[in-house]
Amino acid sequence: MSENKRYIEVVRKDFNALKNLPKEYLADKDTVKAALVRKWYEYIEFDHGYPTMFLGLENFKLADSTLRYNKDFVKELIPLCSGYLFSYLPSALRNDKELFLLALSHVGEDYVISKLKNNCQDEGERWDEMGILDIEFDLRCEIGRMSITKKAGENLLKDEDVVYEILDFEPASFCNVDSLFYNNRNVALKAVSKGCYNYSYLSNELKQDKDIIKFALEANGIEALFNDDAQWRNIEHYVIQHIPMSIMSDKSFCFEIINDTQQRYRRIEYFINFLPDSIKDNKDFILELVKFKPTILKYVSERLQNDSDFSDYIN
Repeated sequence: MSENKRYIEVVRKDFNALKNLPKEYLADKDTVKAALVRKWYEYIEFDHGYPTMFLGLENFKLADSTLRYNKDFVKELIPLCSGYLFSYLPSALRNDKELFLLALSHVGEDYVISKLKNNCQDEGERWDEMGILDIEFDLRCEIGRMSITKKAGENLLKDEDVVYEILDFEPASFCNVDSLFYNNRNVALKAVSKGCYNYSYLSNELKQDKDIIKFALEANGIEALFNDDAQWRNIEHYVIQHIPMSIMSDKSFCFEIINDTQQRYRRIEYFINFLPDSIKDNKDFILELVKFKPTILKYVSERLQNDSDFSDYIN
C-alpha cells in the first residue's frame, strides 16, 4: 500500500488524524476529503451522554490554504458532508453568496435526519437497531440550535434574497440578520409564519400589525403542540408579552384572537392572562367569553370574580 493510501485509511477512521499528518498531505484533496466525508451517523459524537453533530468538520481548518480557499473544492464537499462545513470556512468564503446558499440547502433537522435514515438503510441496518431512534429527539434539538447564519458575512445578512432563504432553512436565525429587516413587513410576515419566536425581534411599528400578530400566534399551528404547556410558554414569551398594550386593549381584536384560539387550541386562558386590567374588568366582554370557557374567571379582575352574574360559572 502506498503511503498516500495508508494516510487515507488512517483519516477515514478518525477525524482528528489530520492533526498528525505530514504537511504535504494536508494539501491533498483525496486525503482531506476522506477525513471529512463519512457515513452520516459517524458525524454523531457524545458530550456527557448528549449527542452532538458535525464538530469533526472543524478539522477542515487544518487543511492547507490551497484547499481551504478553493471554492470549487468546498462546493464539492458541502453536499457530501453537510452545509455545516460553512462554519469552518475562511472568512473570505463566508462572504460568498453562492456558497452560503448552497450550504443553507444542506442543513436543518429534516435534512440531516433524512440523511441519517438513508445511511442506516444503505448499511442494511434498521434505524432503531443502530440506536439512533433513541436519540432522535435530542439530535433534532441539537440540530435546531445549530446555525451557519451566525458565521455568514455581514453583507450577506443585508441581502433580502438571502434573508428569505435563511427563513426557509434556518428560521431561528432571523435574530442574526441585519436589523433593517425587522421593519420590513414582507420579511416579517414570513419570519413569524416560520416561528413565533421571531415576533419579538420586530420593530415596534410591525408589532402593532394585526396580520403579523395572527401569523405569529398561529406559527406553530399544530394542536398537539399547543396542548403542551411548554409550547404555550413559548407563545407567551415570544409573542403575547410583546404585543403592544394598544392592541391588547382592542376588545374586538382580542375577541377575534380568543375565539380563534378557543376553536383551535382550547387554551384561551393563556391569552387572557396577559390582557390589560381594563379588559379583565370589562363585564360585558368577560361575559361573552366565560360562556364557552368558565376557567378564564381566575384571570379576570377580583371585582368580576365576586360579581353574582358570574356565580353560575364558578366551580
